[in-house]
Amino acid sequence: MSETLTIRVDPHVHSEASYDASDPVELILEQSAEIGLDAVVVTDHDVLHESIRAAELAPEYGLVGIPGVEVSTADGHLLAIGVDEMPPR
Repeated sequence: MSETLTIRVDPHVHSEASYDASDPVELILEQSAEIGLDAVVVTDHDVLHESIRAAELAPEYGLVGIPGVEVSTADGHLLAIGVDEMPPR
């Protein structure tokens, strides 16, 4: 019999570092834990600093933190997940 592992992840959350959001990473992490997520990826627009901070703080909330960023390109936006520096555009 094979086991199934379910991991609940939100792979696209913006913090107050993005122009279109206002929540600090601490609130994002708190709410993510409250709703039963296992991991969260803060993917702000074109900045990585709050995502890295969220990934570092995540274990304090019982979460896995994965750094990421939403990169703006001439063709639209793309998510870079698991990065610790800005990818080239």
